[in-house]
Amino acid sequence: MPLLRPLALLPILLLLLLPAAPLPASLPRRSLLSLPLLLPLPSLAAPKPTLPSATAAVLSLPPLLDSLQLSCTRSDFPSLLSLAPLVRSLLPSFVSYIDLLPPPSPAPLLRREAGLLFASCGRLRAAAVEGDPGAATRALGLLMLHYDRFLRGAGLLEGGGVDRSELFGEEDRRRLVFQEGRVALMDRVLLVGGAEMGRTGTVVGDESDGEGPPCFIVRLDMRGVREVVVARREWVKRRIGEQEPDEVFVGKAAARG
Repeated sequence: MPLLRPLALLPILLLLLLPAAPLPASLPRRSLLSLPLLLPLPSLAAPKPTLPSATAAVLSLPPLLDSLQLSCTRSDFPSLLSLAPLVRSLLPSFVSYIDLLPPPSPAPLLRREAGLLFASCGRLRAAAVEGDPGAATRALGLLMLHYDRFLRGAGLLEGGGVDRSELFGEEDRRRLVFQEGRVALMDRVLLVGGAEMGRTGTVVGDESDGEGPPCFIVRLDMRGVREVVVARREWVKRRIGEQEPDEVFVGKAAARG
């Protein structure tokens, strides 16, 4: 083994000759074992988001929407106040998703819809604080509508583009059974006209900007990510029978009971 050069030993000699810093006299001997080791600490920074992780977070919202809809149906304001922050916590994931999309991307459209979505979440919370069920339901309806538009703009929601009314003959139209009369928020309804004719859902809001015909916001009955449509009021009819929550809400109620 070759001998070390004298200059290479100089740093080691200096370290040996320097006096060590004295420990405080009041420090007990047993605490010497608890002194932190001079080892590099692992990084505590959160991992950088990726497009797959941001996409998964964006698509995790529907179960929260189901719970919010159930809480609105029951006018359960404490539940709404506990759920709204969970929706709000997804804002960074929506921002990351938009920023990570490769060009060309519909970023301006998605930023607009995400902004309206989370603004609606703020109005939902305010309505829950005030104990206003109508305002809470309308805010939830807009939240659902802008989430639906965000997914469609991002290409994350399939379906649409087919006018179902063209598939209905006269005989099919006569088979649609419904109840005439005023339709209210959270009513179970049947669509008797328009592109979604024959489908069922729940009225979660209304939309009337003063320019077009007055419309309802309807969240359709379906598994997975539920589509939200804006339908003219004359096309939205109450379903025959007792106004019971659909199966997803019945399942939640049974699990809680």
